Amino acid sequence: RKQNTEKLLSSELKQKAMISNISDVIGILGADGTIKYKSDNIEKYFGWKPEDLIGKDALVTVHPDDLEEIRSEYEDLISNPNITKDLEFRYLCKDGNYKYVLLSAMNIIDNTSVNGILINYKDITEKKRSEKNYETMIRTTRDGFWLVDISSNFIDVNDSYCKMIGYTKDELLQMNIADIEYYEDIEDIKNRIKTIKDVGYVVFETKHAHKNGSLVDVEVSTTYLEITNNFLVFVRDVSERKRSEKEKVLLEGQLRNQQKLESIGTLASGVAHEINNPINGIMNYAQLIMDEVKEESDEREYAEEIIKESLRVSEIVKNLL
Repeated sequence: RKQNTEKLLSSELKQKAMISNISDVIGILGADGTIKYKSDNIEKYFGWKPEDLIGKDALVTVHPDDLEEIRSEYEDLISNPNITKDLEFRYLCKDGNYKYVLLSAMNIIDNTSVNGILINYKDITEKKRSEKNYETMIRTTRDGFWLVDISSNFIDVNDSYCKMIGYTKDELLQMNIADIEYYEDIEDIKNRIKTIKDVGYVVFETKHAHKNGSLVDVEVSTTYLEITNNFLVFVRDVSERKRSEKEKVLLEGQLRNQQKLESIGTLASGVAHEINNPINGIMNYAQLIMDEVKEESDEREYAEEIIKESLRVSEIVKNLL
């Protein structure tokens, strides 16, 4: 009998040691919601000793704002033997603060060894904080955001991207990247996904098709999330930058043309000055010939023609100055 008692005690100690080293608190609730059992590790995570809570209503540790929902879920659980429910709510710690917990509850009232609701729960406050930070970041960023799966289907998008592309969130969550990508077809997208998986992070520019049929110039920054096998994507509208770049190229072209014309003008002006002096000399010599020959002579006719054409050239040169 002594050996049996020692074995039982040893078994209980092993169970306590195992429970104290896991992150889940284990408990049993009666059909009326009274706490019948709490594992010792509750003190480590929530500050309570088991004896602080045993015999009390389980709802005393539920945040007032979550109370109605949890009470309703518990009543449903009691009414349906052998079902399991997973619940998230804020749990009161002994120091008066609340922590978010994920609780799994199983109705095994018909099990004579338990005769109650078996629960296990753990602190997920850090997870909830991370989710809140994620949601805040996604909601407040001016860039578009996607979460997409390995098949390039949208899992999540933010309001900024919806405004950028004209579709509602519900519409986009039924779509694939190929539905809005202008340059790449589904095979191109598969190849790009493979590249991103291999290198981890890629930035590129493309165009997305707006719901109204117009095209939006975008810069896409994509990160592969190996743990979830998804892709975190930020999309920036660079349409204004692209327009500015085109305008800059156009203005630079116009400036180059203007500079060429100015160079030609300068050259023409220089040439005109160089031509003017010889023309004046030609006209003077022609005039001397006219003064020396008879009016009816061929020489006079030639001299008059030389003066006429010289004057015409002189007028052209004047227009170049």
